[in-house]
Amino acid sequence: KEFQRESRNVMRLTNTEARRDRLKSGRLNIVSFLNQLPETRHDPSSFTVDIPLVTPTLMCFTVFGILRLVHKGLILPPLRSFTRNFFVVPQGAGFSIINETLFITGGTEEQIRAYPTPENTPSTSSTATPSASNDRDRLITELCAQTRMNRAFAERCLEQSDWNIQKAFTVFSEINVRGGIPPEAFQA
Repeated sequence: KEFQRESRNVMRLTNTEARRDRLKSGRLNIVSFLNQLPETRHDPSSFTVDIPLVTPTLMCFTVFGILRLVHKGLILPPLRSFTRNFFVVPQGAGFSIINETLFITGGTEEQIRAYPTPENTPSTSSTATPSASNDRDRLITELCAQTRMNRAFAERCLEQSDWNIQKAFTVFSEINVRGGIPPEAFQA
């Protein structure tokens, strides 16, 4: 329901003008639309990336994973599955997204079993700075493993994300897809 308001599903939306109105183009329109989507939490361990097309002038890749809605800091059932298709072209030292499509569906029985709804904790603890250095080290190590960034850049990313690993991974993914992370940020 939360995502159907802006759906362009041709099986459900037969009015061509309405379908065209729901197509977003231009940086401001796209960012504005993305900011209107419900708050979600993604499980990076569920991510799968498929890269079916790579040429010198165009790359297509698809990210599959799971997400859950968040309301007032609490993670809500049910689990949902997402697919994001990206078409990117080289631009400067990085890339520019020329087309993206987001699909959201209910999670499969297999996904629901594999990724049970986590226990909700008070929202203050999810963004609180870990007090013990071993907690910070664990988060840095986890972010390094997921992103292949070196420890210094992973630590900086976590600090800027208030030590919230989900937020840090999301920020990393968004910047990395645009080619905005320098080569020296990655492990040798």
